[in-house]
Amino acid sequence: MLELEKQLRCNIDIGLEEFLSEFICIKSKTASASYLKRSIYPTVKKLIKEFRKEKPVSSISSKEAEDFILGIFESSPHSARLFHRVSKVIWNWGIRREYLEKNVFANIQLPKHQRAATVTIPDEHFNLIIDYVPIHLKDIYLVLRYTGLRVSELLSLKWGEVQIRKKLILVGSKSYITKSRRIRYVPMSKTVDEIFIKKHRTNFGKDRLVFCKTNGFPYQVDYISKKFKNACKKLKLPGSYHLHCLRATLGSELISKGVPIYTVSKLLGHSSVKVTEEHYLGLTIDDVKQAMSKI
Repeated sequence: MLELEKQLRCNIDIGLEEFLSEFICIKSKTASASYLKRSIYPTVKKLIKEFRKEKPVSSISSKEAEDFILGIFESSPHSARLFHRVSKVIWNWGIRREYLEKNVFANIQLPKHQRAATVTIPDEHFNLIIDYVPIHLKDIYLVLRYTGLRVSELLSLKWGEVQIRKKLILVGSKSYITKSRRIRYVPMSKTVDEIFIKKHRTNFGKDRLVFCKTNGFPYQVDYISKKFKNACKKLKLPGSYHLHCLRATLGSELISKGVPIYTVSKLLGHSSVKVTEEHYLGLTIDDVKQAMSKI
């Protein structure tokens, strides 16, 4: 009987737009605003543009799905990987909701690509940036540089998640879900500790954002990122510099100083050590060379 009910539901020709709207409605209750904005919404928009919004979602074939993703890959490999990853998530959700019987995006093989080298920012360049940016943004960039937090993690941080006495930052809460969906603690360096103590004197309430506008409203990730990129352009620094480089700079610095890659992975909140190794392969290869020299 249950199998029959499942079969009947899979035969319901729910339209693509209705299907995606229901997915967003449910996903918005658990996903971060940043993930929705940067991953879910662009993918949904692209799917509706590619296929008719009234097209039954169950009628989208594996060939159509593959042509859709590979067509994007020709002009933008990065976007294709994003849309592919998110589309698989959406279709898996459709299977659990019993709208679909199979995931037409699951077996698509994208061409392999060579990962670009990790870009780090030397201290002399970072100091130039700090001297240039508006005063209300200096502390944000300093904390990002010396904690390795993602921008969205820092901008969502509340005073109730900062343990001044223990010099610890709690990343992840009921109101903010991290990218890896894991809560972690990040210790404060001397620089970060001084910034938080200074700000704590003028900010009250555990539910208040640590870094926010004077009216208490949050900063947008794009605003913080663009201000950083604009500073780099004005200072005529390398075009490869972007805000995420601050996170990479800390990770690279820790590994070069002998901190175990497992510890660095935990600190940065990577989903696995494998992710950390992929980002910092150029640094960890020195360990391999040292080992080979002993043979």
